[in-house]
Formats: sequence, C-alpha cells, structure tokens
Amino acid sequence: MLRATLASMLLGLAMLLAVLMLFFHPPSSGESPLQAINMTEETLEVVAPSWQLIDGRLDLELAGFGVGVVTLLTPGIDAQDYPYLHLSLEHPPPDLGATMSLRKGGKTVHQYILEDQPLTDLWIATREFKGWDGSIEAITIILTSKEPSALTVTDISLHPASATLQLRAILSDLGSFAPWKRAQMNTHTGAAKVASFYPVPLVVTLMLLSFVAYGVVVLLSRGRITFSWTVPAMIFLACWLVLDLVWQNRLLRQVAHSHLTFAGLSPEEKLAAGPDAKLYRSIATVKAHINEPDARVMVATSDLYAGMRAAYFLYPLNAYWRLERPELPDAQYLRKGDYILVLSPSRAYAHKDKGVRLPETRMYPAEMVYSSLTMRLLRLK
Repeated sequence: MLRATLASMLLGLAMLLAVLMLFFHPPSSGESPLQAINMTEETLEVVAPSWQLIDGRLDLELAGFGVGVVTLLTPGIDAQDYPYLHLSLEHPPPDLGATMSLRKGGKTVHQYILEDQPLTDLWIATREFKGWDGSIEAITIILTSKEPSALTVTDISLHPASATLQLRAILSDLGSFAPWKRAQMNTHTGAAKVASFYPVPLVVTLMLLSFVAYGVVVLLSRGRITFSWTVPAMIFLACWLVLDLVWQNRLLRQVAHSHLTFAGLSPEEKLAAGPDAKLYRSIATVKAHINEPDARVMVATSDLYAGMRAAYFLYPLNAYWRLERPELPDAQYLRKGDYILVLSPSRAYAHKDKGVRLPETRMYPAEMVYSSLTMRLLRLK
C-alpha cells in the first residue's frame, strides 16, 4: 500500500507541475532570447553613506535610523517579459524591512511593502504586483531598520519566464513567512500578498491528481493491482500533512521572530517595540505634558482602532473615548482643566489660539499644550 501511495503521489506531482507549466505559464511579448537584468555599475543606483559593488555583490551601510536605497535601472523593458524578481541579502539586521516601488513615465508609482521573510533569498512573481505592465524604467528597494547597520545585497535581479523559476517562486512562497500583524487577529489568508498560488488549492489539486493517478494505475494493471480504499486514505493523510507542515513552518518562524523582537523586554518596552510602537511613543510624549495625576483626557479621533489604543496608552490618566459617538462630549460634561487630545484623522478642529470644536458646534476655549503632525493636545480654559 505504501508503494502504491508513493507512486500515485509522484505521478500526481508530475501532473501538477505539467498543469502549472501549461496553463499558468507567465505570458511574454515573444521576443527572445531575453537576458536577466542583474546588478552592475550601469544598472545600479545607490543612496547610502557607504557602499561598494564587488563581483556583483553590494556591500551597504544603512544611514541615520537605518535607511538605504537601492535602484535597479531597467530602461525600456516590457514588464511582462520579466515575471520574476530575485532578492537576496546576507547578514540583514533582524528588524530589516523592505519596500519596493516602480518608476514609470519618470514618476514613482505603486509602492509595496515586501512582507515575506527571510529576505536572504526571495523569488517573487512580479505579475502579482499592481501596475506591473507596460514599460518599467526602474525598481527601487528601500531597506530600513531601527539602527544603522551594514549588510550585503548579493542579488537584485529580474528574470524572464522559465519553468524552473516558476517552481522556485512557488517554493519561495510556501517556505517564507510574514511577521504577525494586527489584521491577523481576525483573518488568515494562508499566503503572502504577492503569492502566485494559495497553498490549499495547490495541495487539493495534488491530492485529486494523485487520486486520478492511482485510478489509472489500477485500470492499466488489468487486475494485477486491486483497488483499496486504504491508498486514497493515505494520499489524503499525506496531503494534509504537507499542508500542515507549511503552516507549522510559518508559525514556528513567526514565533522565533516574535521571540527575537520581544524577549527580555519589560511590558513598557514591549509596547514600544510592538506594532503600535509609533502611537505608543507619541502618547508617551503627550503624557509628559500632562502634570496633573487625576487629569481627564478626551480622545477625539475618527479612527476607531487608534482611539481605543490611544485611550489604553493614556492610562492611568482618566482617558475618555466614545465609540461611534461624537468625538467630543457635550459641554455639560466638560470642565476647566480638562485635556482634549485631537488625534488624526479627526473631525475636530483645533486652533492654537482659539481652542477646539466640532463642525457646526461652538468653540471650546483652550490653550495648545503640545502639537505634532498627527496629534494636538489642548487644555480647556
């Protein structure tokens, strides 16, 4: 039974690869032969304090808060002729992030966050990017980390269509992971944004083709092999294990990434390193401008999530935030000395000299205590 199961799955895998190559092969303009576009002195633009290109490898230092910009020039190429992008880094910092943008018609368009990890070896199907059509003049990749650091970009290249690269892109999708984000509390797609195929349809197709292969083997054997329901059951179990291993691999790597990010930190430090780190630091700055321990702070924002998190970060102050109600309470509930935190986006209008108000309501006299690009703190007079 085990031999029949293994043979059926191998035949099913061969048929699956044939289906992918025949029916899901990336289109091209038909011009051939096409050469890969690799990093050279002619095709590369770099913005960084220090960088050096030696034998196709780019040694790069990230500046300031840890930023480096690498642009691969691709003048005049037809996007559909290059359906695969390869990104490979050595010794990247643990918190390294990558953002990619396209240059078309002299303008930067369609910016994407490359969520997949690790960035040490990624094959990406470019047709999954919105705007990957027409003529692409350049691809810009912005590398960022919290601290200045050094790394080596071993490869940024574009490749024409081939069966081998299609398979490598699929395997890269299945073997990669993305760090946990807030949205994953409520949904899990099972694939990255730029994945060519979802794992479940791939594995289900493999299972069905393996069933077909087993049926064909039984029919062609002319009675030498008898049909047994044990074989389809074992095929189903094997495919379920394959799908589960893909999920377990991503889960364990997400756990390792989270451990690397948060291990050994205090509760406050974890908040400062978490997904709401920017908001947490901004609220910490606001709290430093509030001297009264029993102060009442009204949070005015039209962003439900930001409002809830801001109110939480304001504790132990008396934070007030109303869900799906006017952003500011009625005048009868306000008193002199109350603070109003206007957090963008918000319908509330804050003026540094006059005060704060909602549209079509009277102005509440207040003084500006703190102001930034995203929030304003006022104290009622």
